Amino acid sequence: MAILASKKFSTKAIQKAIGPAMGAINLAHHMGGVVSHENGIVCPSGYAEKGFDEVGNKIMTFNRTKVYVGERLILGEDVITTGTTVELTMDAIDRHNAETLDYIVTLINRSDVTHIRGREIIALYHEHHPNYEPDDCPYCKTGSVALRAKEGNNWQLLHQNYSE
Repeated sequence: MAILASKKFSTKAIQKAIGPAMGAINLAHHMGGVVSHENGIVCPSGYAEKGFDEVGNKIMTFNRTKVYVGERLILGEDVITTGTTVELTMDAIDRHNAETLDYIVTLINRSDVTHIRGREIIALYHEHHPNYEPDDCPYCKTGSVALRAKEGNNWQLLHQNYSE
């Protein structure tokens, strides 16, 4: 939030802090707290949840958070890898005819993206770490296996004790 202040961005424009579940819920909550403190009025926070549209495409939805027409939202994300989750969250905001403000706040931007839909990404830490296709992955070529942590029993594999 201090970076936003350095850009002469007024927190007065912010009516709610939003982040996609699960990682950015706490960030949105803390952004709302900072805005509340700075403005002297409550700035609620909320989150968008993963879901699917009627044809099975991934979307973000507001099931437990009320978003109102014309509401001005600051969007936060814990880690930006490709920007897809931020884009899906912005789609959900657009479906409610609310407004995403000029900046997206993130703790870590590991992409090479500096803006999403014209909004500048403000990152506490920014360093590009590429995503590889398996055939191009230098780690895969040395025998490492790419796993999605929360699929199947991968979580157990990633947290097991390995003998030295």
